[in-house]
Amino acid sequence: MSITCLEDSTVFVTGGTGFIGSHLVGRLLKEGARAHVLVRDRANIGRLEPYRHQLSLVEGDIRQADSLVVGENLKPEIVFHLAAYGAEGPRNSVSDAIDVNVRGLCNLLTLFSGDAGEKLRAFLCTGTDFEYGIGDGPRSETDELSPPNYYAASKSAAWHFCQAFHEMNGVPVVGVRPFFVYGPNHGVRRLIPYTIIKALSGEDIRLTGCTQVRDFILVSDVVDGMLRAATTPTAIGQVFNIGSGVGVPLRTAIERIIKLTGAMSRPLFGSIPYRKGEIWDLRANPSKSQQVLGWSAKTSLDDGLKQTIAWYRENVSCMGVG
Repeated sequence: MSITCLEDSTVFVTGGTGFIGSHLVGRLLKEGARAHVLVRDRANIGRLEPYRHQLSLVEGDIRQADSLVVGENLKPEIVFHLAAYGAEGPRNSVSDAIDVNVRGLCNLLTLFSGDAGEKLRAFLCTGTDFEYGIGDGPRSETDELSPPNYYAASKSAAWHFCQAFHEMNGVPVVGVRPFFVYGPNHGVRRLIPYTIIKALSGEDIRLTGCTQVRDFILVSDVVDGMLRAATTPTAIGQVFNIGSGVGVPLRTAIERIIKLTGAMSRPLFGSIPYRKGEIWDLRANPSKSQQVLGWSAKTSLDDGLKQTIAWYRENVSCMGVG
C-alpha cells in the first residue's frame, strides 16, 4: 500500500547499503521521497547501485560527530537509522558495539536535537528481536529485556537513549524490533540464502539441529512496518515489534526450501553445534503494531521463500555479502 505522505519528503537514511536498508531506500524512492543516504565510502554502495542516480549519497561516519554536519543543511523530515555493528553475525567486540550502536546513535540524536531537526517528524531507530533474550511464547514490547550478546545489549541501550532524548530534547523517536528477516539479496552467510544457494547447487547442507523456533518475516513486509511507524504520529515515543506472530521451527523452513527448489540436497541436521547462548523460541506478539500502526505481515512463509528463491536463481552471481 502506498504511503502518500512520503512523496516529496526529505529523508535521511543510515545503514542504507545493508540488507534491510537497501530495500528501504528502494521503497522510499518508489514512494517519491528524496532520499539522502549516509555512507562511509561512496565507492562501496553495492546494493544501492540500481538507485545510484535517484538518491543523494552523503559521506560521513556516525562514530564521528564532526563528520555529520552535512545533516544540518538537509533538515530531513524523517530519519531512518539502521547503521549497526554486529547485526550480521557473531561479532564480539564490546567497544565496537558501544562505539557504533550507542555512541553513534547519540551523535545522530544530538545532531537532530538542534537546528538540523527543526523539520523532523520522526527519528526511527531500528532494534532487534534479540533484545528480548531467552524466553518462551510471543514477545511483547512491555516484556523485560534480557539481551544475550553485546549487539543486543547495545541495541537495548540505544532505545533507552532514544527515550531520554525524546523526554529531554523533544526528538520525535520511534523504535522498531524486526524479527527473523529474510528475502532477496541477503548476505551469503545467513541461514536462508546459505540454504537456498546450497540447494540450487545440489550440495548437502551442513546445519545445526535447527529446532529453534523463529518468526519469519519477508523484508518487504518489514520495510512496510518501518514506514508505518515513521509516518504514524501516535507512534512517536513508542517501540513496535515487526513480526508475523507465527512461530516456525528452522528445520521446517529448511525443508520447505529444499522442496520448493526441487533440490536433491541433503540437510545434515546436527552437523554443526548450536552457538553459545542460543535462543530457542523467538516470536513476536504483533498486536500493538496492528492496533497503533495498522500494520501486519502480509506474506506467508511459502510465498516469501518462493520470491527469495526466484531472486537467487536469477542473481546468484551478484549477491550482497552482509
